[in-house]
Amino acid sequence: MTKITWKGMAGSAAILLIFCACFMVGVGLAAAAPSVSVDPQTNEYDAGDTFQVSILADSDASDLRAMNLQLDYDPAVLQVNSITNNNLLGAGALEAPGSGDDGAGTITYGIAATSGPYAPVAGSMITINFEVKAGAADGIYDLDLMNVILLDETSTAIAGVAIMDATVKIGDDVLPPVPADPTVKITPAMSGPVAPGATFQVMVDVDSADEALRAVNLQLKYDAAVLMVNSVTNENLLGAGALEAPGSGDDGAGTIIYGIASTAGAYTPQAGTMLTIEFEVKAGAANGIYNLVLDNVGLMDETNTAIAGVVVTDATVQVADGPVVMPEVMVSPNASGPVDIGETFQVEVMVDSADKNLRAVSLLLGYDPAVLMVTDINDENLLGAGALVAPGSGDNGAGTISYGIAATGGVYTPKAGAMLTIEFEVKAGAADGVYDLDLMNVVLQDQANAAIPGVVVTDGTVEVSTVPNVVPEPEIVSHADGDVVSKTQIVEVVDNSGQDDINTATFAVFADTNSNCIDDDVGNVWTVFATDNDGSDGWTGVLDTTGVPDGQYLIKATLDDGKDSAFNTVCVEVYNPEGIILLPGWNLISFPETLEDATIDSVLQDFDDTEIDSVFYDDASTGMMVVPTSFEPLKAYWVHNNLDEEVVIIKDYLTPKVPSTPPSLRLYPGWNAVGHNTKVELSAEISLSTIDNSYIKVTGPWVTSANEYAYVGYNGVEGVINGNQVGTDVFSMSVYEGYYVFVDEECVLA
Repeated sequence: MTKITWKGMAGSAAILLIFCACFMVGVGLAAAAPSVSVDPQTNEYDAGDTFQVSILADSDASDLRAMNLQLDYDPAVLQVNSITNNNLLGAGALEAPGSGDDGAGTITYGIAATSGPYAPVAGSMITINFEVKAGAADGIYDLDLMNVILLDETSTAIAGVAIMDATVKIGDDVLPPVPADPTVKITPAMSGPVAPGATFQVMVDVDSADEALRAVNLQLKYDAAVLMVNSVTNENLLGAGALEAPGSGDDGAGTIIYGIASTAGAYTPQAGTMLTIEFEVKAGAANGIYNLVLDNVGLMDETNTAIAGVVVTDATVQVADGPVVMPEVMVSPNASGPVDIGETFQVEVMVDSADKNLRAVSLLLGYDPAVLMVTDINDENLLGAGALVAPGSGDNGAGTISYGIAATGGVYTPKAGAMLTIEFEVKAGAADGVYDLDLMNVVLQDQANAAIPGVVVTDGTVEVSTVPNVVPEPEIVSHADGDVVSKTQIVEVVDNSGQDDINTATFAVFADTNSNCIDDDVGNVWTVFATDNDGSDGWTGVLDTTGVPDGQYLIKATLDDGKDSAFNTVCVEVYNPEGIILLPGWNLISFPETLEDATIDSVLQDFDDTEIDSVFYDDASTGMMVVPTSFEPLKAYWVHNNLDEEVVIIKDYLTPKVPSTPPSLRLYPGWNAVGHNTKVELSAEISLSTIDNSYIKVTGPWVTSANEYAYVGYNGVEGVINGNQVGTDVFSMSVYEGYYVFVDEECVLA
């Protein structure tokens, strides 16, 4: 955790100096620009682990013809197992001679497109599979991008490329984890549709996470031909006495410039709305989607240093005078197959001119001639049986179908339907894989022979497979038969089929009351406790065992690939004794009331300092981890169990003081470590009701076995948002568990 010290500041002259520094530091921090980055930018692994990183490239507005780079790593710590070319510039792009790993700490790679047209590109260039070597020392190691060059369509180096390196952390810190994620974003992310003459509002929200915030400066750019600013309201994020930078406001020409700086001597983390902006759509504005772009964003900490790692999120507004329809050309179905060698399949090229009169269509459809051959093309008479077909329309046998049609009638109308039906056959010797059916050079023309703008083009794919679909092979890897589980657990399942095609993981639990590890108990049923539709971070579900009786349970994880499903079960023992169970590693615990003897020595009297070797309280008033001498109610404490087995703080040491004053806890802007305030399970909506107007989100409980928080709850939101992101009405808080709550103002939890 960042250690924060408070330093005062005297006089408004110093504030003006802050603004000068803010504006200089802010330049270029969040401007749209070409970039090359390592993704993810932080990793944490142990010796023997394997992991992947991708090199992402974004040429922004520049056409990309070629790129080359080096990635340096520590060869004493990491070894490269494989490098996958992700065909960023197309499957036919050339690789630079010598591309690959030298085994001594440098990966060199280059790619170049072999033909035009060239276009802006954003995506993954290569994926690298690393392995942490046995005996690697604990520490943080760099993955450094070097000699990065992007070339445009004229083979000229693209200027201003932003480079983002990465780090890999090996081993564990003996420090408690705390959340931190500084962000500046426009909300809502999408506004509209809004008609000309109507108004809409957006907010600029700032969250400095666990960093003390002294000043903010930014620009918000909009299209002045479409929008005008009716008002800009300063929401006093840094207090009513904060100073505004000279010239803050709207310039009327497409840029809102704003800066604020706190005059207080003690600076704290902040989260909330900085500005509320009301826009009006100008009369005559054309239908379309327009960007609201944050630029030159700078957050400054208490020492007037730019806060690093700020995530900036822009927004859009859709202007529409009436219902929104967009012309479209697409390959249907979007995905065909799997198709075996010698088999045929059909696709249609669908055209929808929306509300535009359609006079003519021309396009190319590219396919892989080494895999597919065209056996038939049928013109579906989209523009009528008398429409003209462009000379040369058809298949060239080398991977391109060219086709054009034009209506001969004098009255042109909007059209929607199939233009072509194409039958392909998979050639002998075709390799298994997914192949693109790419629409190119698509032009729709209106009654005046003018190109219709804004056409949405959707390509297709076909899967060629010479083997039957492989059924998933799920394996629960977080728990094994016979494991004893307690508190909140994260259940993880992997697919051992090697297909990487899972769509959904479903997790269920069964009370095995007859203890035979079979789901044959009369009257009992499987209960689904989690569903995961996004496997990008693994297939996981959160299991809360605190509300169920001790005993034997079956856990089942089912994987579905859209064609077949399969499941794996494990048989575990739930154990939640009276008192507080401390699992091996870090535990985040709390106490709902004042104890009769709250000293650390008393509550932990059964353990010596080699068994329970660390106790911390994360003090939000100072931003420091402190070592307490006693446990106070409503505070959450990090307790480290240095053993390889769980231990229990027995109930005898948790006797409440009688009589005692109802506890309360003062919270400070930012993240605060808090406990549950009652001995019964309640939703965060109820448990945190005394600070309902002050808190934004709550995270927890801490899952010791997985080293992560189970849920993030958002105040004012209901139900499940996505995965472990939930509303506070379903975020449960339990006795003796600890949590982190983010507040935007000083308040008191009772």
